[in-house]
Amino acid sequence: MKLVLLIIISYFSGAIPIGFLIGKIITARLKHKDKLKNRGYFASLRAKFKNGWDIRKFGSGNPGGTNVLRVFKRVPKIGPAPGVITILIQALMSFSVVLFLAPYFANGINTSLCQVIAGLFCVLGNSFTVFFPSNFKGGKAVATATGVFAALMPLPVVFAFLIWLAIVKLKGIVSLGSIVSPFALLVGYFIYLWIFGLPVFSVDNSSKTIFIIILAGFILYTHRKNIKALLQGKENSFKK
Repeated sequence: MKLVLLIIISYFSGAIPIGFLIGKIITARLKHKDKLKNRGYFASLRAKFKNGWDIRKFGSGNPGGTNVLRVFKRVPKIGPAPGVITILIQALMSFSVVLFLAPYFANGINTSLCQVIAGLFCVLGNSFTVFFPSNFKGGKAVATATGVFAALMPLPVVFAFLIWLAIVKLKGIVSLGSIVSPFALLVGYFIYLWIFGLPVFSVDNSSKTIFIIILAGFILYTHRKNIKALLQGKENSFKK
């Protein structure tokens, strides 16, 4: 029963549409027709929120942190802050669920396996959210997955992040860094196990290895349009 509850909490922590909410809050305003109406405090707040930007109608149409960052960095007096905040909140939420909640809900199950299960459902919640009336279309789960693996294997995540940063710095294409980073994480994890003399096929380590491989395939799936655009030389770049 505890495991079922953990799965539900993990899914919904990933599914909360942080980018959508921040986009709405940042741009919330009352239109002239709303000002003319005699509204109460909460009715005015509702009207402001309703009038705010729907991030899914801008840029790539994705509610994830990268699109929030790309869209708002072009807007005067707003800049990249909403995107950075979105990414940090998504990563921190999944990090907290995996590091703090999952061990509490283990209930006889191997703790690492329980953390992997929690992380998996955080990622699934982010990509297939129930909060949008758009066929469960959410984000691409890169920030959420970063938080998950920062809790599971912090040192290999630093290695993968440096690879991601180098690619984005050199090419200016976030999606390319996001596609490569899970594979860099896998390499970094094997290096970590080798340095510390840890067995690859123990219960703890094999579950994490399998999770990274599943995630790499999932990231490729969520970035399939980006891969097509990259092959055609049409992918969005921060340098352009």
